[in-house]
Amino acid sequence: MAQRETFLRYLFIIGKLRNSRRATFNDIHSYLRQESDILGDRLTISKRTFQRYLWEIRSLFNIDIQCDKDYYYYIAGDVEESFNHRVMEAFDVFNSLTQARKISQYIIPEKRRPQGTEHLQSLLKAISKRYPLEFSYQKHWEDAPSRRKVKPLGLKEFKGRWYLLAEDQQDSIIKSFGLDRIKELEVGTKEFRQTVQFDPDALFSHSFGITNPTGQEPEEVILSCDHVQGNYIKSYPLHSSQEVVGENEEEIQIKVKLRITHDFKMELLSYGEKLKVLSPQSLRIDIRETYLQALKNYE
Repeated sequence: MAQRETFLRYLFIIGKLRNSRRATFNDIHSYLRQESDILGDRLTISKRTFQRYLWEIRSLFNIDIQCDKDYYYYIAGDVEESFNHRVMEAFDVFNSLTQARKISQYIIPEKRRPQGTEHLQSLLKAISKRYPLEFSYQKHWEDAPSRRKVKPLGLKEFKGRWYLLAEDQQDSIIKSFGLDRIKELEVGTKEFRQTVQFDPDALFSHSFGITNPTGQEPEEVILSCDHVQGNYIKSYPLHSSQEVVGENEEEIQIKVKLRITHDFKMELLSYGEKLKVLSPQSLRIDIRETYLQALKNYE
């Protein structure tokens, strides 16, 4: 119960400052009392505890709450940057579900859950402390697992699955490992020395998904789709390079520049007849051949 109430306090402090932009301690205290009455939890805290919570929120979530000269608290920095934005999304979801727990029959969560998330806490510790890892790893296309020794560098999410980015000690190459395929995880206790340069933003700047063939040059891809599908893609971009290059009553044309990988091709195929590749020609042929091969399965 104590851990739950602590997390709820984090949640409501951040939520209050997101909505009000700035608030005094008394404003926040009153808000916590109001939420206590709604949820039946004891959420109010002293100012001394509040100051400790600010440090914990900064340490755990990388959300920096500061106080101005008029004793108003506010979230400092760019809260819309990628990581903080996802943290805020998580808080929004948790907040909604917490307050709606009495009407849970109206909430339908996704029943497919990714495997391997039980490793997240250990992996985050290893990454922050620079502790090496050893684990058994089972690739989908191999019959038996192999034992891996790696230097963990970061975590990446793609389509609801989590991947460990790590330097493989066998060949000093940065590789991705699906958490769902990691077994018998062991965390070392001696700090390792990083020998490869790791910039995750630069590493995946021209990639879609988790596949990242760095030896392959990015290409411009132009896609055509109807307005319904085009508006969906505009609201949820395929890639950070995405831009609309043409639009009329019949279609929307979208351009992205990235490395054409298996992950990207599978994404395009998921749109079916609602999307057409205009260029490059090699990708047009590849997608067409895939559809023709799929049709043979129904002959």
